[in-house]
Amino acid sequence: MVKEIAIEVLVPHPETCNYMTKEGLLKLRRNIEFSGLYEPLIVRPYAQEPGKYQIIHGHNRLRVLKAMGHKTIKCVQG
Repeated sequence: MVKEIAIEVLVPHPETCNYMTKEGLLKLRRNIEFSGLYEPLIVRPYAQEPGKYQIIHGHNRLRVLKAMGHKTIKCVQG
């Protein structure tokens, strides 16, 4: 089930290695701006801080949506 989660409770996974170039991030941003759509982030409850969620997949979308001024992001629990 997709739900909107506040950006401030999303915690990046420390071992992610999938970072886009500036050009890739710009292309992703343009696509989201044009279509208004994006794949929901995959998250799991963050055991170290109750009430927060750790991002499993979607770090680049988080960066772009945050830069676009979004306060919440569509997420699914994995």
